[in-house]
Amino acid sequence: MVTPTGSYYYLADGLGSTMAMVDSTGMVQKSYTYDVYGKPAATGALANEFDFAGQQTDPTGLQY
Repeated sequence: MVTPTGSYYYLADGLGSTMAMVDSTGMVQKSYTYDVYGKPAATGALANEFDFAGQQTDPTGLQY
């Protein structure tokens, strides 16, 4: 993901779920955990539309 403040990279698990986002130096800027139903809990301030199993989250909060 490229933003005005820099480039960020997604780190995913075996399902394709976003587990972390790192900057160009490799520092973790946002990390994720998921409950048993796939609801994310994130730490960090970066915006991200990809969550559980790589699904995109739309403005209504639904995934597709």
